[in-house]
Amino acid sequence: MSSINREVTRRTALKSAVLGGSALMFGVPSLVACGNNGGTGATAAKQVDLPTYRVPTGMKPDLVGEPARGIQDGFFTMPKDLRRSVDGAPMSGGEISMMVPTLAPPPPALNNNTYAKAMNARLGGKFTVRTAPSSEYGTKVDTLLAGNDLPDMVLVQDFGQPRLDKLLENKFTDLSDLLTGDKVLEHPHLAAIPSKAWNNARMFGRLWGVPVERPLLWNVMLARADLMKADPGSIATTDDFEAMCAEVNDPRRNRWALTGSYGSFSLPAFAAAFGAPNNWSKNSDGSFTRDFETDEYKAAVEFTAKLRQSGYFHPRSANLTGSQITELFVSGQVVCNAGQLSGWKALTSVQGLKSSQVTAMPLFSAKGQQPALFYGPGVYGVILLKKASNDRAAECLRLLNLYAAPFGTEEYLLVHYGISGQDYKLENGEPKLTDVGKKEVVNVGYVSGSEFRVMYGPGQADWVRAQYQWEKTVAPHGLADPTLGLYSETASRSGDEEQKVRDTISDIIMGRKKIDDFTAAVKTWKSAVGDKIRDEYAKQHG
Repeated sequence: MSSINREVTRRTALKSAVLGGSALMFGVPSLVACGNNGGTGATAAKQVDLPTYRVPTGMKPDLVGEPARGIQDGFFTMPKDLRRSVDGAPMSGGEISMMVPTLAPPPPALNNNTYAKAMNARLGGKFTVRTAPSSEYGTKVDTLLAGNDLPDMVLVQDFGQPRLDKLLENKFTDLSDLLTGDKVLEHPHLAAIPSKAWNNARMFGRLWGVPVERPLLWNVMLARADLMKADPGSIATTDDFEAMCAEVNDPRRNRWALTGSYGSFSLPAFAAAFGAPNNWSKNSDGSFTRDFETDEYKAAVEFTAKLRQSGYFHPRSANLTGSQITELFVSGQVVCNAGQLSGWKALTSVQGLKSSQVTAMPLFSAKGQQPALFYGPGVYGVILLKKASNDRAAECLRLLNLYAAPFGTEEYLLVHYGISGQDYKLENGEPKLTDVGKKEVVNVGYVSGSEFRVMYGPGQADWVRAQYQWEKTVAPHGLADPTLGLYSETASRSGDEEQKVRDTISDIIMGRKKIDDFTAAVKTWKSAVGDKIRDEYAKQHG
């Protein structure tokens, strides 16, 4: 089953994988499509209330966002007068451990890590973060789940395990009595996490974890505006987009119009343009239809194959890594790449491109279709707490509350930048990580998602304005996955059947198979698992 986008979250990893996309080949990455409310897929479960949402107070952004629609607050500068937002120490001595993925080299050991020492002093105990490379993280988590060596907290990105309900009951702490409704207000920074993110943590009617939030507007096609002859804003249709590809494509000068790490040859971006569903659609009669069952998705496959056959994709697009795509984009060998929104900031803050050189493509659509953008699930993953007493769980929640402190607080500066003069220095009043800080302040984005609640970058006001305007323009066209919050036992076991469809689509795009082979593959998927999955989803909706 699907997993959450493994996007780059920290500065030390951005140099190697700015434009890297999902581990998925097709479809919008979705953690909750793999496991949420509703038992084993047979009937709907009575759901507890989501935590009460409270907008963070005390900071007025330069550009006011709308979190429920995926529009982030924008800040041009770091506030000068930071407020303390957490009284006392969250921990009462002792140690709390956590497991997270990483794209960064391991930080220095505690005895040689000023940042870790400062964090432990502020927390009131020892916080130990265990890591595994992102490429191996899923396997590592499965190993932990199979044994009895769980840390106090573990970030889980894929809830596609069979009998997930029993796994949660046996291994983890039900947080419903600590976080539902107004109970979350004891942890005000956790209450600032949007409700759509919390929905990922509500499984089988109960609240099982704390989401690590990400913006709903997470997928974007970035372009080198300086290499385009036409105004990117003038591209409104798929015909316009194809004409742009023809105009900028010039293999003799080692330049191609496209590549894409978000799906196979950027297919999901084109699926949205042709009016396909975001993973699934819910019909008026309560039934569900998978994206690749629709004529719109089939048309997107044909369009993508046409673009590749026309030579508009970089010839190595099928096998490029995220770091390779970044290098091609920065060097101007590739003009457009469908990837993750976080890459926009990184291209100007880390890779050295000017704000005027990078833009996000507007939404374009096929004839007869409305513009659309697939919403992401709003999370990177969900932090689960090992089965423990409510007192122990509350201590872990207090730690997470401090890590979730919002932009403009003392705690945010400490968590994300470390110690002044050691981990960061002020340049024109803005914090900038030192070489030491780049080694010490890592993996924070896997514990807290509060930095993704805002748009801010030292000296990057132009980028903030541009991304904010793009978000406001595309947000009304956001399309959610209706299976978020549902669980299908059949889906948890359907990986092989899904892969057969994906392989067929790849073969069609590469010219090895015909579109009729796609129709046959979907028919096989339906009879093998698809009809069972849709029935299990429909029963949960009642």
